[in-house]
Amino acid sequence: MKQPQLFPRNLNLVKLPAKEELTIFLIAEDIRNRKIMKSLEKEGFDTADAGDLSKLVLGLVGIENRTDGLYTFYFNQLDEHAVEFDLSENTELHEKAFYIYKELLIWRFTG
Repeated sequence: MKQPQLFPRNLNLVKLPAKEELTIFLIAEDIRNRKIMKSLEKEGFDTADAGDLSKLVLGLVGIENRTDGLYTFYFNQLDEHAVEFDLSENTELHEKAFYIYKELLIWRFTG
């Protein structure tokens, strides 16, 4: 049975199994949300109620032991990469998401 497509087909995602592509897509959306929230904060808006996909992302990566240090690491990665990209550039966004995905895999196996 063919699995349903969980994300838009027009995205330039790397050719990985669907679970990994979904994880990278969600990380990219987390980066995009961070970028938008940081921009709104800079303009003086209160953005305390921002979307957070971290539990879903970390679960998909397979990290069972989700310590405060892991969340700090993940959020710092999002903040670092959110500053460095243009919202209109999807390819760059997914490259950054893939980098964070690799870092999370390293965390999972060395953690």
